[in-house]
Amino acid sequence: MEIQFATRETRMVTTFKQVTYEEFAIIIEKYKPREICNSQWSAKIPFIVITEYIESDKMMLYCNAEASKNHTIKTYYELFDFMKYQGLSDCFFVVDEDKI
Repeated sequence: MEIQFATRETRMVTTFKQVTYEEFAIIIEKYKPREICNSQWSAKIPFIVITEYIESDKMMLYCNAEASKNHTIKTYYELFDFMKYQGLSDCFFVVDEDKI
């Protein structure tokens, strides 16, 4: 009989797979969110506020996390890149159920 100095434990692991830029662009285009939250920053105060959708892939927004809160124009890709840096898997927006 073998005596081990450790016990074996099976556990379930959950991993988050971030969306690709193509999936991100489809989500933004479909739902056109006005406020995006980051749960690491605050789950109640929006992290990013989108004030206007300008062209097919551009928007005017400001970020509450920045001190200046100046409005800037960003493309979907620039927003995606910024959110990846801030933690894309922690970002979310709320949409009414009738828009799903």
